[in-house]
Amino acid sequence: MFKHQNDVHKKYSDHNRAHCFLLMAIMLLVACIVAGISYGAYLFIDATHISNSAGVHLTKNISLTVDAIKGNLYTDESRGIKDWIVYTDNLNGFQIKYPNDLKLQKNDENILSLKKYLNNNSKSSSLSFSVNIGTLSLQSEDILREAAKLKGITLCIDPKEELFAGRMGVRTEKVKTEDGLVRDAIFWKDDQENKVFYLEATYFTDKTISCENIFENIISEFKFI
Repeated sequence: MFKHQNDVHKKYSDHNRAHCFLLMAIMLLVACIVAGISYGAYLFIDATHISNSAGVHLTKNISLTVDAIKGNLYTDESRGIKDWIVYTDNLNGFQIKYPNDLKLQKNDENILSLKKYLNNNSKSSSLSFSVNIGTLSLQSEDILREAAKLKGITLCIDPKEELFAGRMGVRTEKVKTEDGLVRDAIFWKDDQENKVFYLEATYFTDKTISCENIFENIISEFKFI
C-alpha cells in the first residue's frame, strides 16, 4: 500500500515538474519572440536610418521602444525630464540628452543638430528651436572671441569663464546675432590646440520660455567623455 502511495506521489511530482518545465519553455519562447521582433526593428531602423528618412513616419512608441532596448532613455521627473534620448558620440567625446520630440540630424557644418518644429506632424512646419554641437578650428590669440564672432556673436570685453560640463568655458546667454536670430551659446577651448567646441541654441520664435528650459536641462546633462 505504501509502495502504491509512493508511486502515485512520484507520478504526481513528475507531472508537476513536467508542467513547470513546459510553462517555463513557453514563457521563454514568448520572451525570445518579443525580444527578436524588437531587436529586428532596432537593426532595421539603425541600418536604414528610417527615422530620419523623408516621407516615412515611425510612431513615437516604436522609436521609444527601440531606444529603450538600446538603453538610450533617461528620465528625471523632478526636473520635467521624461524619456529623453541619450546620444553618445565617442568619436568627438561627448554625451548629450535631449527630448524625444527633437529631430536629430548631422551635416557638414555641425557634428550634431537637434531641431524642434512648431508642428512635428507636418513636413512643412517651421522651426521653433534648434541646438547645434560642433567644433571650429582657428588661428587666434583670443580663440573664444573669434569663435563667437564666426557664429555672429560679439563677446563682451572681458568674458567670464565658468565651469560647464566639467570644463571651463564662456557662455553668451541670450543675444541677438548679426543675422537677427536669438542665440545662446557656450564655447570651450578643446584639448586640441587652436580648436573650439561649442554648444549653441537658436530660437526662431518669440515664445522661447519652454525652449530655454529645455536648453538649460540639456546643458546640465551635457558631458564630455
